[in-house]
Amino acid sequence: MLEKFVTFGIGGCGCTIAHRMVQCSTMQAVCIDTDATSLEDKKELCSTLLIGEDRFEGYGTGGSFESANLTAKEIQPLLRENLKECSLAIIVTGVGGGTGSAITPALLQAARDMSIPTMTFIVLPFSMEGDEKTRIAARAISNITSLTDIYCVFKNDNLCGSLLSPSNSTLHEAIESSTSQIVSGITMLWRMITKPGYINLDIATLIDCTKKGHGQFFLSSAIAYGEGRTQAAINELISSPNGVETHVNNTECALVGVFGGLDLRLSEISETVNRLNFSLPKTIPIKLGTVIDPAADGSLELVAILFEHWKDEYADSYTTAQSMLPSQNTNAQKQATTHTIGNFPISENKNQVSPQPQALKIPSGDSFIYKGENLDIPTYIRKKISIS
Repeated sequence: MLEKFVTFGIGGCGCTIAHRMVQCSTMQAVCIDTDATSLEDKKELCSTLLIGEDRFEGYGTGGSFESANLTAKEIQPLLRENLKECSLAIIVTGVGGGTGSAITPALLQAARDMSIPTMTFIVLPFSMEGDEKTRIAARAISNITSLTDIYCVFKNDNLCGSLLSPSNSTLHEAIESSTSQIVSGITMLWRMITKPGYINLDIATLIDCTKKGHGQFFLSSAIAYGEGRTQAAINELISSPNGVETHVNNTECALVGVFGGLDLRLSEISETVNRLNFSLPKTIPIKLGTVIDPAADGSLELVAILFEHWKDEYADSYTTAQSMLPSQNTNAQKQATTHTIGNFPISENKNQVSPQPQALKIPSGDSFIYKGENLDIPTYIRKKISIS
């Protein structure tokens, strides 16, 4: 199963991140770019795919979305060939230029046609890079988010805050900081699901999450060492600029991993969960995984994936039951809605459904739903009440 869990880095930004991920993990990666020079130093660790060579001669797109889009239409068979062994495709891309903005939707379309679940990480350009990049990024985001199962957006303005404030930070330092934060979060998630643990978060769980957590998700991670590691790691996970508290109002489900060495204490796991339960609304389910690796002695690593939308196991039954209600309760009206990703407005059509009844007997099974809760589940589990 593990060999079918593949990361695709697209364009200069995506390839750099994918290559760094392979350097610090056992992940398998394919780097796709129009720039031959960019791919040269990645061949040792990653599979590489130079595309559009006839059009760009290996020099890159020069930021031209239109030219890259022509190439995207020509390489569908090639993309399908690289996807055929995948059970789950992790896609990392930067938008605002040519290759990432145009090729990422093409890869996602190929994956969708082959029924392969996709998890996409998108890096937005700096706001100071100008209106043209912002325009291309907005177009790319709209295309990407309509095709991927779940996606996470990283804003360079947030990741590289030191660059935008008065300081002595160099451009190189800021970019390195941005790349390291993204790599750390994704590879931490990878280790959580590939290393054996006492409470498993396996790849089947992650694939299941891509199917249930449709739409946007947020990734927060933290690592701390030494005596005060527990409080330091938890505080960073929850209160950092990209931490759990930042996204608490946009979360329906949380996937949490705790990674440590042989010195990982039960109290550290318990305190992490308790703090998250305190920070998140009680209605949000938390799926926990733990991994112990002797090589990680002295450290505590935490990762949280917060899903903006979550389709639970009762959704299909609820929809079936809803269809059996009188027509005045089931009429849906198409309505255009707009939400914002980064600073970019994204329009989409959603069904606006009439208010649901407070109590509903599910005819297809024995479960009883009241105000969206399955009452057959014990109260202390549904309400997350600690049992001493």
